[in-house]
Amino acid sequence: MKSIIITIVCALTLTVGYSQNISKEGGFFVDENGKKHNGELVSYYEDGTKEAIYEVKNGKENGKVEFFYPATNKLMEQGFYKNGEKDATWIKWSENGKKLAEANYKDGEKDGKWIIWDENGIVRYEMEYTGGQRTGSWINRDEGGTVIKTKNYNQ
Repeated sequence: MKSIIITIVCALTLTVGYSQNISKEGGFFVDENGKKHNGELVSYYEDGTKEAIYEVKNGKENGKVEFFYPATNKLMEQGFYKNGEKDATWIKWSENGKKLAEANYKDGEKDGKWIIWDENGIVRYEMEYTGGQRTGSWINRDEGGTVIKTKNYNQ
């Protein structure tokens, strides 16, 4: 499970370059004059293929963001930001379009149901968070979908 979550996090940290003359300074996207960016922002991998499309308001990610696989330019992950913090539902897909993960955030904290599928479409992990804390029933399944571990977290 840790390797799947690490892969998801790494996908969000590969930004190489932006289409506009924009840089990220002090947590804000700014232009060459230091003015906070507003509008769409596109980032690219070193080879020039599209990496991500962000919606930015007052220099912070605000709205939908989409990440793309470098080799195929297919949608890899989609989520939402609110004032620079992850918010709402984030979904990650494999290069062949299968859903791999669905995670929920509220104001930058894990909040709600998290589900992780394997490449065969089997739900492997079901987790729940409230305000960044583990809550509810967490379920792990084997490659056949059989429950192998359940743990309950109480607040």
